[in-house]
Amino acid sequence: MGGDTQEDVTGSSEEVSEDVVDVPQDQLIAIGDFENVMYETTGHAEVWLLANGSYELRFSDDFSTTGMLPAPSVAMSVDPEIGPTLIAEDGDLDLGGLPTVTGAQSFALPFAPGPREYAWVWCKPFGIEVARAHLVAP
Repeated sequence: MGGDTQEDVTGSSEEVSEDVVDVPQDQLIAIGDFENVMYETTGHAEVWLLANGSYELRFSDDFSTTGMLPAPSVAMSVDPEIGPTLIAEDGDLDLGGLPTVTGAQSFALPFAPGPREYAWVWCKPFGIEVARAHLVAP
């Protein structure tokens, strides 16, 4: 009769472990606290290598800066001072406008950050250095 047979549906632990796949995880590669330059800014910046191989600059949940600027922007630079303009030939990278002046946010990096050691919040129209985070390995 067809219902009298049983099949072994349990596998050995060796069979199960062969099916386990290591899933790449995001890796923190640099971090730094924001320092006031012209305006009070709190929180920190982080550079992450994402599981898909891309890079991202992230601002912490407790990030906060002034709301008095007309167009706050985000940049990365090798320099501890950026002055009124970014200089791409020197390695400065404009990441665009700051979506909000408080809270967590992230910015895609078009390539590996390389030697860029500073994340900046600055006012692009007036060339005002708002705050910087010196990024170092965690």
